[in-house]
Amino acid sequence: QSVARVFKLNYVMIVVCHWVACLWYACADYGIRVGAENNWRDADESDESLSIDHDHLGGSGYLRSIYWAIVGMSTVGYGDIVPTNPYETTFAALVILFGGLLLPAVVGGLAAYLGNLNVALKVHRNKLSRVRSYMRNAAIDQALVQRVLRFYDYLWCRQGGVDEEAVMDELPGPIRQRVAVHVNGAIIDSVPFFSLCDDTTTQLLLSVLKPKIFLPTDIIAHQGEVGTEMYLIERGQVLVSSQDDAIPYCTLGKGDYFGESCLLGATVRVAKVTALTYCDCFVLSKDDYNDVMSTCDAPTR
Repeated sequence: QSVARVFKLNYVMIVVCHWVACLWYACADYGIRVGAENNWRDADESDESLSIDHDHLGGSGYLRSIYWAIVGMSTVGYGDIVPTNPYETTFAALVILFGGLLLPAVVGGLAAYLGNLNVALKVHRNKLSRVRSYMRNAAIDQALVQRVLRFYDYLWCRQGGVDEEAVMDELPGPIRQRVAVHVNGAIIDSVPFFSLCDDTTTQLLLSVLKPKIFLPTDIIAHQGEVGTEMYLIERGQVLVSSQDDAIPYCTLGKGDYFGESCLLGATVRVAKVTALTYCDCFVLSKDDYNDVMSTCDAPTR
């Protein structure tokens, strides 16, 4: 939007310069018509220090008018083109007056628009600067520092620095549910045992999903640990294996899910899950699941 405003503002400036130049050129014709002794075009062509022919290439007069409009409206005024009669002087004074008032507004507007082009990027860089300072003061291992920075870089590339969870938390319940259905509806449909839920229950489940990002080699779940969360993969791949990685069971990708056994009664993870790539997941905790199910009717439960 800021880029469009910059182009629009520049377009308006070009149009204004064009019409000021046309009126300035017409001032010479008006002076001739009313019998003025001099006009700026004749004075411009007769200046021996210049080599000006307004008929050259069929447009030198217009080019000189554009030049005068720019230097006049910017209040620079080099003095090589000057008014030579009262009519031209009046018009020039008006142009300089309003140009002097308009120029600061234009420059200020351009500065504001250009400053707004990268607001999100500036916020992201400031955040990274604070994170680096914290890790430097805490003497964190350099390898871990690089993983943290990779996480923030991926978050920026993936979402442009937008905190999806914070945005959803700010929305009122009904709107949050509708947005969640639009964003995550296809994901929840991939889970067979959720297909028995009615629309209200599905919307409630979608509204309590939490987004999480995992980096390559991150261990998402350990074999033998107590499971409290189910994961639905929106993007990326994970490897399901034994705890020592000696036996790979399968690879899961977009639209797959794992950890659902903790919602259905099991308590201990039966496999280790490791991220193979950057993974965007939605997490459904057991507590949130139980809260939603407690509001459902008996058949759905």
